[in-house]
Amino acid sequence: MMRDINLGIEIEGILNRELNNIEIGNYHEGVPVRGLRNWKAEQDSSLEHNQEFGENSTCVEFVSPV
Repeated sequence: MMRDINLGIEIEGILNRELNNIEIGNYHEGVPVRGLRNWKAEQDSSLEHNQEFGENSTCVEFVSPV
C-alpha cells in the first residue's frame, strides 16, 4: 500500500546581521521570511558560530512549508 509522504526542508547557516536584516524568531517559533512564501526563520542551536562575524554573528534555520 502506498502512503502519502509530506516533506519540508531546513537550511541552517550563520548569518551576518550587519549584511542581512532578517528577523529571526525563537526556536520552534519562527517568523515569516519576507520574499519567501510560507518560509520561516528561527534560531538554531545545532551550529556554533564562534563569533564568525563578530558580535553581528548569529545562527539561523530557514524552514520551508511542508
